[in-house]
Amino acid sequence: MANSGGGIIFFPPDANLDAAAVGERVRDATGTRFTDLKIAETERGGALIVGAAKVPMVIDGTIYFRHGGKSQPGTSEDLLKAIDRRVKELRRSWVKAVKQVVEAPPPPLLPREIRDSESPEATPIRIVDDPTAPAFRVVDYDKTHPYRQKEILATLHERLPEVRVNQFDFLSVRHVFNTDANPDFSHKPMFGSRQ
Repeated sequence: MANSGGGIIFFPPDANLDAAAVGERVRDATGTRFTDLKIAETERGGALIVGAAKVPMVIDGTIYFRHGGKSQPGTSEDLLKAIDRRVKELRRSWVKAVKQVVEAPPPPLLPREIRDSESPEATPIRIVDDPTAPAFRVVDYDKTHPYRQKEILATLHERLPEVRVNQFDFLSVRHVFNTDANPDFSHKPMFGSRQ
């Protein structure tokens, strides 16, 4: 029933229904924990509501589907219907989520003072047609800061072979002049060593 999109099993009024016990029997038979079972009381007794299985349940290596009043081993057509049901369910949930995003009200605009204070490193710019105005663009740190410490040392030794500088000398200069705090001299990428 779960493989066929779910359904309802009705029981007489004196039946002692326990969804947890039924769930345990399903787990023992299929090796899968199936929790989409609910019990409802009706005028004529109890009802066990079986939800649709998201992944088809297998019993002793066979996938069963309901055909009329009985369960039979599944065919290719049964599997195709189960996959189609799951795809349609996923599409509905995606469309619902997209609809919520599209229909969500825009965030409230903050006063200019609050917007500016939230981003102290932001530089306000004005777009103009003047070709002599300074240009602002996104900085590519791989071009402005292409070297790591060991590459700087290798380049330095290449250009000045008579001067021997090691990593400790370089580290001393970095600390004394605090170059790591100056974005003109140093950049720390999110994933990688300082350049």
